[in-house]
Amino acid sequence: MQEDQMGAYNQAKRTAVYKVRKSDLLQINVKSLDPNTSTQEFFMGETGSGIAQGGASGSGSPQLFMTSYLVDEKGMIDLPIIGKLKAEGKTLDQIAQEIESEVKQQAKYSKVSVKLSNFRVNVIGEVNIPGTQYIFDTDYTLFHALANAGDLTDFADRTRVRLLRNIEGQTKSFWFDLTDPNVLSSDHLFLLPGDMILVDPLKAKINRNNAQNLTIGISVVSLLVTIISVTSR
Repeated sequence: MQEDQMGAYNQAKRTAVYKVRKSDLLQINVKSLDPNTSTQEFFMGETGSGIAQGGASGSGSPQLFMTSYLVDEKGMIDLPIIGKLKAEGKTLDQIAQEIESEVKQQAKYSKVSVKLSNFRVNVIGEVNIPGTQYIFDTDYTLFHALANAGDLTDFADRTRVRLLRNIEGQTKSFWFDLTDPNVLSSDHLFLLPGDMILVDPLKAKINRNNAQNLTIGISVVSLLVTIISVTSR
């Protein structure tokens, strides 16, 4: 790949930022450099990877399940010391900043990070390993998803890769042509939770399948005609 094309990938920017929804699972980590406070221990869960054990349930890593917080039907999360906090409709950075401002009242030298435990995407169609992928990398792109799906099959149409994304309750479609170098600077290269990638088949495969179905149909009709002829004698 040429250097200017690689540069296009480096310049790709996120044009959509995920906002937390109801039923999301949030992994919240607090780090403190203050040796004179017990708040750090309180906020750390038994596994040492969360700010306590949440009561949420779902698929994915059991450890993340045990240390994540469920965004309830009212869009709230319930945290130790802090109490209830509005999460729905906010970005992860916004939630982290709000929690950090509260934590610093107990532990001055603290830093809070918030991640989405239920970040998953679905890849279907002409890939070798279709299915659901659980993501633990915020910089996850279309190419990462296709690579983890075992790459495209021989019958994949590389000019027709579709991204389905829920935007404010509506499903939007975005098309990618993987043979075009400009795909590396696409506005939608970075994936968001809940995205679905659909790889279309080549027309040759569609035509082949149609021909096979036609052959089967003709065979069935011929068999029925033969049976009718025999029974009517």
